[in-house]
Amino acid sequence: MYDPDSYDSYSEFQRRDAKELLPYLVGQMDWRKGRRILDFGCGSGFITKNVLLPLVEEKCKAPLLYGIDLSRQMIEFASVKYTAPNVTYMVMDLLKEDSEFPCKFDKIFSSHVLHWIQDTE
Repeated sequence: MYDPDSYDSYSEFQRRDAKELLPYLVGQMDWRKGRRILDFGCGSGFITKNVLLPLVEEKCKAPLLYGIDLSRQMIEFASVKYTAPNVTYMVMDLLKEDSEFPCKFDKIFSSHVLHWIQDTE
């Protein structure tokens, strides 16, 4: 994993893709009040707070957005730098069978994550 400060500074490629793709995806979906949304592999939290959150807030009232990442350092960074009242960041390894979410999700977003997964089985 990258250092969160470095990753946040040099992730323009990921930000560009998110800014181009997420408005289209969010616009194609059905939205209702209070949706629970997961950003799987949120990294530094920049896209979660600055791209995804504003888009879903336009579509539904009172969304709850969860950003999860395997890296504790990334989640600590996101929790400080990209905090918002309706965003919760959590460390979680979804490849472990005993991983449990705090709730069920209505929508799940994930971008630029697969290349970080070590176990190819």
